[in-house]
Amino acid sequence: MKPCAMLMGAAAALVLTAAAAAEPASPPPTPAALEHARHVIEEMHAEKLYDQMISAIETSVLSSTAKDGPADKQQYAQVFERAYLEQVRAMMPRLTDEMVVIYATDFTEQELTDIDRFYASPTGQSMLAKMPRIGEQLIPFLMGQLPTALGRAFDQTCEQVTCTTAQRAAMAKALDAMKARAAATQPG
Repeated sequence: MKPCAMLMGAAAALVLTAAAAAEPASPPPTPAALEHARHVIEEMHAEKLYDQMISAIETSVLSSTAKDGPADKQQYAQVFERAYLEQVRAMMPRLTDEMVVIYATDFTEQELTDIDRFYASPTGQSMLAKMPRIGEQLIPFLMGQLPTALGRAFDQTCEQVTCTTAQRAAMAKALDAMKARAAATQPG
């Protein structure tokens, strides 16, 4: 499994674990709360932010992972990455629908009004406009941390299950390549 795929899988597992451990279910939101929450999410330009996030992942993380593998596997990796991103993009409308329900359930009508007012304000609009750039600025930091986190996760895994010498060598090679890319993206 590729390091980025492992990271995404681990992140999904954390989200699912956190969701399972969340507070008891609230009563279903009212239609008015759902409508208000949808308006807030539209005001946040959530779908545009999703697309920008996916594009940042595509250009900064996924498109470079194929370079670490053997030449005969690079085409496969690139095709898989494109298909994966297509699936993620197709999931975004459902993510928005789920977000609407969560907002309508977790926020009161007054909180939704306040959030809506904030995002409609010049400061809220400025924040929304700057979020993609802020996210892009965080990518070098994340890329710099990723090899260490993946290496530690691999070591922890090998403590619990026996890793072969070949698996350790492949991981070391992938981590070295990731570290080199991360160093190349660091400013200065």
